[in-house]
Order: sequence, then C-alpha cells, then structure tokens
Amino acid sequence: MSVNDPIPRTADFGWRFAGLFAFYSGLMLLALQLTPLDVIQKAAEATASASVFFWRAFSVPLVKSGFMLNLLGFQMEVTLECTAAHYIVIMAGAVLAYPSHTFRYKAAGLLALIPSIILLNLVRIGLLGLVGHYASRFFPVVHTILWQGLFALSVLVLWIVWVRGGGDASRLLLRYCILGFAGAIASYGVLSLSLPYYARLLAAVAGAVGRPLSVVADFPSAVRADGGLIAYRVSGGWADYRVSVDIMNTIVFCTLFAMTAPYSDRPRLMKMALSGFGTLFILHVGYVVMYGIICAGGIDENSLGDITRGFAFMAPLLTWLLVTLLFRPGAKSS
Repeated sequence: MSVNDPIPRTADFGWRFAGLFAFYSGLMLLALQLTPLDVIQKAAEATASASVFFWRAFSVPLVKSGFMLNLLGFQMEVTLECTAAHYIVIMAGAVLAYPSHTFRYKAAGLLALIPSIILLNLVRIGLLGLVGHYASRFFPVVHTILWQGLFALSVLVLWIVWVRGGGDASRLLLRYCILGFAGAIASYGVLSLSLPYYARLLAAVAGAVGRPLSVVADFPSAVRADGGLIAYRVSGGWADYRVSVDIMNTIVFCTLFAMTAPYSDRPRLMKMALSGFGTLFILHVGYVVMYGIICAGGIDENSLGDITRGFAFMAPLLTWLLVTLLFRPGAKSS
C-alpha cells in the first residue's frame, strides 16, 4: 500500500472492500430501521443525559427533560440522529469490511473508535446548543450542513488512523485534513450559490423520469423546485425534500476527492471529477424519484429520515471508491 493512499488501489481489494462495506453498513442500517421506538427513545434520553453530564464539567448550563435539552431558553430535541448511531454504523461497516486487518485488530478498533464517536457527538450537541442560544440564525446551517460534513470528515479521519495503525499517519492525516477542509468549504460555497438552479434541474429531470413510472407505482402528480426544496404534489397536499442532503453528500465526496485525488495527473483528475459528479447527479435524480414514490405511498416521516441519512452517507463514499478504482494508475479506463 502506498504511503499516500488510504486503501490499496487494486481492483480485487477495492471491490471486495466496497462489497463488504455496503453489506455490513446496509445490514446495520436495516437493523436500525427495525429497532423498536421505545429503544430509540431510551437511546435518545441516554444521549441527552450524557450531554448534560459532559457539559456541566465546563459550566455550560444544559438542562434535560426526557429527551429535550434546554440551554438558557434554547430548546433542542434529541432524536435518533443525535445519538450518532448512523455514524457508528458507517464506522463499524468500514472497519469490519477492511480486508487486510485481523479480527482482533478490528475488535480493538471498534472498542476505541465507537467511544470516540460518542464523545465527539457530545461535543457536537453542546456546541449546537451554544450556537442556538448565541447565534440562532446560523443554527439551521450549522446543524444541517456544517456539522454533518465535519462529523463525517472526523469519522473518516478516525478510520484512516485505525487503518494505518497510527505511527506513520500524522503527516498524511495533516495533509488530508487541510485538503479535505478546503474542499469542503469550496464545495459548500459553490453548491450554496447554485442551489436554486440545481434544485430546478433535479426537479425537472426527476419529474421526466418519474412520470412514466406512475404506470407501475404511485408517483406525485407534480414535482417542482422551491428554493432549496423539491416539492411533490401528493394526495394529502404537498410533501418536500431538502436538497441540503444532496449538498451534504456532495461535500463529503468533494472532501474525499480533495484528500486523495492525483493532482500531478491532470487528465486523470478531470476524468475522476467528471465521472464522480456525473455519478452523484444520477444518484441524486434516482433518489428524488424514489423519495417521490415513497411520499406518494404515505410512508411515515421517521422512515424517510432514516432512508435520507443512509443515502447521504453511502452515496458519496461509494462514488468516491468507484472513481478511485476506475481511474487508478494502470487501469484501462484511464
């Protein structure tokens, strides 16, 4: 394995990792989806209690009531998403899927990495409360986009530390973090400015693709863009899909791409970028169509949220892995 790569760039290794990662992560996301509501509520309440315990050590006056947190009048509801369960699933899937480490090393990694993610999540919750209290107008952006991307990046960095065993990783990780942060900020700026136009394009293409499907499945009678939302006309009125999810998974892809792209080989770099963004757009269109079918079928909001989070994490990781393998040095497609 090259010192500059987080995974060996060989087809057999890469496809094996991709398949195992999709299998383990998908299985755990399905288990999460089937978890009884009372168990989820207990996990949310435990996360709220741990947040209060952690931040009281820093004299931050968090107050808990069930799975609600209050910071000087600013209230936050702790849901399944706030427990970091989805991040733990992605991390566990990536650790279990990595082919070239022993089971003992994987078990030790999970024992170290899962508490690290939980601790990072407690930091996230408290900081979000502080943002909500002192700068509430920034809370939606920080909560929905900035922290999600930074949390995903942090999980990736922890995984790379585990993959490389720590010792020789410091310089590589510093480079990854700098390039990844720059890529995340740049992609967020570009995507935020172009969001209304991108939403219109998504709505138009998804509507054209989805209408013929109404012969075999329920599909909304109309799909339109409304700023950062895609709205569906369904029997009960209008349902909407936030394109911010697409921004988040595009940022994750851009972060991964910035950290690992072959900058010295511009033709390969351009092919990787075009293929990656093209693949993401196709996935986004497919997801918007699927979301419309789900909305028309009347599936509950919690199920939609779980599907959205699974898509937001899996799509960029698998897209990045795909272009990394297709355009590795020596591959025929390069």
